[in-house]
Amino acid sequence: MKQIQISLILVLISTISTFGQNFQTISSDRIAFFENEYNNVKAVRIDSVKYQNDSLLYPFTTIQQLDYDCFSPLEASWIGKSVIIKDNGLNGFINKMGDTISIKTDANLGDTWIAYALQDSLTIEASVVSYDTLTFIGITDSVKTINFQVYDKNMNLLDWELNNMNIRISKYHGFVTTFDFYLFPNLQFDYPYETLEEYNLIGLSNPKAGISNLTWFEVNDFQVGDELHILDESSCWNFDGYGSATTSKANYKYLERTDYSDSIVYRYSRKQSIHTVWTDSSDFKYYNDTLTTTIKPNPLFDKLPGEPIIYENETYNYYMTNGSHLSKTDAGGTERYWFDDNYCWNAALVDGCLRDDKYIKGLDGPYYSCTQSFCLGGAERKLAYYNKGGVTWGNPLTITGISDASISRDITIFPNPAKNQITVNISDGNYQDLQIFIYDIQGKLQKIECLESNNSTINISNLDLGVYILKISDNERVLKIDRLIVE
Repeated sequence: MKQIQISLILVLISTISTFGQNFQTISSDRIAFFENEYNNVKAVRIDSVKYQNDSLLYPFTTIQQLDYDCFSPLEASWIGKSVIIKDNGLNGFINKMGDTISIKTDANLGDTWIAYALQDSLTIEASVVSYDTLTFIGITDSVKTINFQVYDKNMNLLDWELNNMNIRISKYHGFVTTFDFYLFPNLQFDYPYETLEEYNLIGLSNPKAGISNLTWFEVNDFQVGDELHILDESSCWNFDGYGSATTSKANYKYLERTDYSDSIVYRYSRKQSIHTVWTDSSDFKYYNDTLTTTIKPNPLFDKLPGEPIIYENETYNYYMTNGSHLSKTDAGGTERYWFDDNYCWNAALVDGCLRDDKYIKGLDGPYYSCTQSFCLGGAERKLAYYNKGGVTWGNPLTITGISDASISRDITIFPNPAKNQITVNISDGNYQDLQIFIYDIQGKLQKIECLESNNSTINISNLDLGVYILKISDNERVLKIDRLIVE
């Protein structure tokens, strides 16, 4: 009987020991990719390790806002300034304020500990609430789920969003769900974008599973027969009615591909029409030819999502999104920073068409949409259709060698000057989805209406007296720009 009891005790001890073993959160031998609920991707790569009594891991830093107009690409990672790995299973993450968030990776089911505390302010308890076998990114592993509860200095439970958030740690592969620990516990509300979020594991480099970093060669990965249709529009009109608008429709079909050790060479056909309208004239170009292009390495694009690119006195980074297609975006129009010789990078002051350039895996780029800051207009480049590996999406663009140069002469607006209404006359009835836009002299949209017939009457009685800019467009192009005087 004693022998049976001893055996049971040994089994129980073995079970507890196995259950409570160290599930390390971060490892220096792999890159991990995580996404939030908006499919925005962040990466963790350990760039250096210091061994003292504990292991001190330093992830690559991301651009952080330190003050109202002070940014730094050298301050900290989104996962924390550093990560402490202790032999006793305690992992510590250093947040924005230099405090430590403690995660007991060897805790057992039901174990509770203080993960974070501010003297005379609040206490955050963590506890293991489940221990399961889960499958994620094609991997099956044991996973612990850790929940957090926030209390005030008198240990009264506070109604914080953190109470409903969890992290999950797997036995062999680190975090399955984590936080942006740099912002933990969401005490600071200095800047609108700073908020604590959950991120779920979507890729690993070792073992290779799930998604990986999107590279320049993957963006430009085409096979024979692949086809892209791209619509490119831009316009800039002064408030006196003078300016131009250009519409480009292009069809690219890949005919040959040759791979080399450091490049890819494509031969492709191009069918393209470019139509430009000025205030009093227009121009039309048409191409139907075969071209060759060489794709070469782009090491800056190949950096991990969020990894700062520091070039001379400038810094920026690419964002990666795991949506319907994996993509990377250069938000350089609004998120480039210049060094001011005081440890700070200041947001660049730029005008013009501030655009975010998006590149899509296997579907080229950049694609963007922006509004001009110094004139009425903007620019947009979008993917209208593709046929890739026999999979199609979108609506093909119709491209012919027939000029659209007479478009603006097909449309007349009268009377002008006008009082209570105007009539839009369109002599060519082949347009679809026509709309009229009326802007004031500051470029603010005052009225938008659909044109239902070749002779449409628009009520303008609610417009103040003055000069307005009138624009007529279909679903693909600007057809006419004119001044409208309301008297």
